[in-house]
Amino acid sequence: MISRREENMAASMYLSKGESEGRFKELLQEFSSGMEIQPVPQDAVMFLHADNRTAVLKRLNGDAALYLVDPKTREELMLDITFYIPAGKNEFEII
Repeated sequence: MISRREENMAASMYLSKGESEGRFKELLQEFSSGMEIQPVPQDAVMFLHADNRTAVLKRLNGDAALYLVDPKTREELMLDITFYIPAGKNEFEII
């Protein structure tokens, strides 16, 4: 069974339920295979949208500022995550 967060991810990536479950498993394998979290670049830019209720961190080249790197292959896995403040709350959540 997939969570609400996984459903949101699937919708944002235009994936079917089966494709979403497969991609989520692939991501978990990549995380557990030794990929290393990278520090947020000092020149990262935060973009605010929807009356400052959503935020995204980007590098200057437009890529996601949150990412992991495979130390063996130098492959990057970018985490293009949107943070959101729901109505009635004052803290960001990941969507």
